[in-house]
Amino acid sequence: MSRTELVAAATAAGIKKASSTKSADLEAALAKMSKAKVGGSGKKGRPVDPNSKRQAKASMPKTGKRGRPTVEGSARQLREAAKAARAAANGGVIKKGRPAQPKTEVTQEDQATA
Repeated sequence: MSRTELVAAATAAGIKKASSTKSADLEAALAKMSKAKVGGSGKKGRPVDPNSKRQAKASMPKTGKRGRPTVEGSARQLREAAKAARAAANGGVIKKGRPAQPKTEVTQEDQATA
């Protein structure tokens, strides 16, 4: 590779001051950059084998339920059913906590006497 080609390749690769750098140093820098790109394109960690059984299983769509199955008629299911019934009776909202005190409206006359 000639000097002009080296400088052009180094400039394209993003090496600053490529024209004032020695040819041997440019060749070493370009070789180092090409190794970094070939070796995994900057990704860290173990390379992935796309033909492995684990990757094939991971790429399949998930089907079925996960977790522990529900037991109909259990105490928790009865509580959940009661909670859903309260929500349905209240328009889909479950009220929690202390009930709010009804606010009394203050009229102009009450403010004048106070």
